[in-house]
Order: sequence, then structure tokens, then C-alpha cells
Amino acid sequence: MAEPKTVTATEDKPQVTPPVVEPPKEPDVSPGTVVLDDDKEPGGDSPEAVFARKVWRERREARAEAKAARDEAQRERDERIRAEEQLRLAKEAPTTKETKIYSMAEVRQAVRDGRISEADGDTYIQDTIIPHQIKQTLEAEKRQQAEKQPLERAAAELEEFKTIIPQIMVEGSDERTKVLIEVRRLMDSRGWANDSRTQVQAVENVFGRLSENKKRGEVDRATRAGLRPGPVDAGAGGAGVTTGAVDLSKAPPGMRAMWERNGDSVETRKKELKIYQDLKASGRRF
Repeated sequence: MAEPKTVTATEDKPQVTPPVVEPPKEPDVSPGTVVLDDDKEPGGDSPEAVFARKVWRERREARAEAKAARDEAQRERDERIRAEEQLRLAKEAPTTKETKIYSMAEVRQAVRDGRISEADGDTYIQDTIIPHQIKQTLEAEKRQQAEKQPLERAAAELEEFKTIIPQIMVEGSDERTKVLIEVRRLMDSRGWANDSRTQVQAVENVFGRLSENKKRGEVDRATRAGLRPGPVDAGAGGAGVTTGAVDLSKAPPGMRAMWERNGDSVETRKKELKIYQDLKASGRRF
């Protein structure tokens, strides 16, 4: 029987394995190792770089969509708050009830039914209905005048231009040709109609404003006459409405009350009272 081999013990130092510290992992954006930077689009032509660029763009679009959603939600909140505030102010605002103006037919029917006396009916017609009708007529005239005013003013200016620069009316003249070309340009570029406003604008574009041409004409006339140009009356304008001697104290109480409510000027009051007195003096039956 063989003797067992003697094993000599060796005093080997224990092997100490140092711990392995792994670096932090980068975001896993692809099978490759390209790192994404939110502020800079990845470059490169490798498959990893192409994939990273795709992910970067998707993230950018997602951030943009999220921002748009937040902005839209904020706008909706702002609009809702504004609408609620407007509704609150509307509820808190004092409401003024408009006084009903009865018609002449309604007044006459009330007289026939015996609900009011004939004298009360006549007073209501004279003091309330007639002034109201006058007010409506004047307001309608003002609206019509406001609609016609731009065209009428332009037509008047065009006539003045024709007097100051008569060449614009001469067929074949250079001045007229220039104006016609400018009229066509304004019609084509701005879509304007060929009316007095467009024609005046064309003349001004070619020759300058009407006031400037007037001053030049005055200087030319004064020079030809050997005189210094005289001052231009800056206050010249349309004549005011002559209302005549109208005593406002003779206005019916209803008309005076309406003036106070509307805050009408003295001239307006005189004009309305004059119309009222003329209607009354004519003997017209209302």
C-alpha cells in the first residue's frame, strides 16, 4: 500500500479582488453608444448616430407638442377668466330701462277707449311724439350724410384740382396720362373702384396734396401780379346753419327733457325747435 504523499502547506497570501466600479450607464437610445444632448442634434453617419438623430427629433417634436398643449390650456383658462369677469361686470352694471314712445295711433286709440283725455293725448303728441320723430329724422339724415360725405368731399377736391391743374382734363396731355396711369395702378394693386376718391388719390400721388397746390397757385398769382402773397384764411369753410332767432324757453317740456337726456348742444336744440315750430305753424294734423 502506497504511502500517502505528504502535502506541504504553503502559506500563500489570500487573493483580494478589488471591487469593480462600473461607470454610470448612458441613456439607452439605440444598440449603439451615441449620447443624446437635448440642445444639439446628434451628427454622424453611423447607424447608431442615425438612430440617435431620429430619437432626438422625436423627443423634440414631443416637447413641442407638450408646450403647445400647455399654451392652449393656458389660453383657454385666460379666456374663461375673462369671460367670467365680463359676465360679472355686466351683472353688476346698472341697467337703464328705455322709455317707450307710443305711436300716434296708440294715443288716439287710448283717447277713444277713454283711458286718457283728448287734452292729455294732444299734449303727449306735441311734447313727446313730435320731438321724437324730429330726432329720428335728423339722425337718419346724419347717417346718410356720413355715408355720402367721403365721395362728395373727394368730388369737391377733384373739381378744385381741375381748376388748379387744368391740364389733367386735357386729352393726351402728359399730366392727364400720368394721372390715368396712377388710377389704374391703384385699382390693380389695392382693388379700389374708379370713383372720385381713387381719382383724387391718384392726382395727389402725382402732383401733391390739394393744400400744397393751392399755396403754389397763390404764390404764382401773386408773383405774376407783382404782389406779395397774402395770408390764407385758415378759418375758411362751410357756412354754419342759420337757425334764426329761436327762443329755447318756448320749447315743450317733453322736448326740453329729451335735450337734457341726450346732452344736445344749443345749435342742435335751436334747429330741432325751429323744425317743431314750423311743423306746428303749418297747421299739420298729427
